Amino acid sequence: MHIDSNLGIDTFDLSEKSYARTMLLSAGVLFEIFLAIACNSDGKYKFKSLFSNRWLNYSVLLVLGLQLFVVYTPFMQTIFKLAPLSFGSWVYCLIYASSSFLVYPIVNGIQKLLKK
Repeated sequence: MHIDSNLGIDTFDLSEKSYARTMLLSAGVLFEIFLAIACNSDGKYKFKSLFSNRWLNYSVLLVLGLQLFVVYTPFMQTIFKLAPLSFGSWVYCLIYASSSFLVYPIVNGIQKLLKK
């Protein structure tokens, strides 16, 4: 990975903190959160319908809180070998994760084509 190699870190050495590993974990968590919200909305992306499920909202807040706890708490950084992310890195993770809103409509479209 270029991110870690520029810093002199071997990404595959699990004994060192890795910025790339942290970005991958964070982007994956955000992708799954957005996918859960997208699947809950039945493809109708109105702001009100995206957040209509109270329990899903609570779980999203819990997962985001745990993610921030793991990424920014030194004790957890040591256990998981993660590095704190900058604001710009979070923006990249959010851009990647927002692509999950495309998954549900694409799957529905393919299912409709296969039913014909």
